[in-house]
Amino acid sequence: MSQPIKDILLCDDHPICQMGVEYVLRSSHPEPFNLRKTGSGNEALDEIKKRMPDVLVLDLGLPDFSGIEIIRMIREIAPALKIIVLTNCDNPAILRQVLQYRVQALLQKTHSVENLRSIFKAAHDNTGIPYVDPAVEKLLSQVSTRPSLTPREYEVLEWIAKGHTSREIANILKCSSETVKSHRSNIMAKINVRNTAEMMAAYLQGKVK
Repeated sequence: MSQPIKDILLCDDHPICQMGVEYVLRSSHPEPFNLRKTGSGNEALDEIKKRMPDVLVLDLGLPDFSGIEIIRMIREIAPALKIIVLTNCDNPAILRQVLQYRVQALLQKTHSVENLRSIFKAAHDNTGIPYVDPAVEKLLSQVSTRPSLTPREYEVLEWIAKGHTSREIANILKCSSETVKSHRSNIMAKINVRNTAEMMAAYLQGKVK
């Protein structure tokens, strides 16, 4: 029998979104629960280390970490934590990567309230099959001709886009600068660009997945 949900950690850097999600959660769940709120990946990690929540509701658009990176870091310290991803992201490649990290549900913020209420069902579901809302399913069904990067290559690309050097990215990802440079070279080869400026142009134009 599933354990009741008594403690939820909500990580979203927009206060209005936090208020909206809290309203829906409290109005749809019959039992009282504690809701902790954070606005960054670092804050979420700190809260998880202080006390493990029953469920984490996570936005991908955080100010300090890419969505994929924060999920990867959380999985290192809390491999069994139930994660509900609630996002505005409409990039099918990123959404597919999210599902690789064994999340319980993947929903877009533009979906209906009824879909959001289904996260409690998803959090109790032990089948291993994530709940994916219809809007996300539609995005995932799209066939793309964009060059496909590995999850790690995409993480490196996102950090490059934020203006970080190879050495800084190496420190963030806890690897060597040479490894980051290798990822950079692979990215440039896959998307057929000659320099960082062209690579960033391709990224910003949505030509990379």
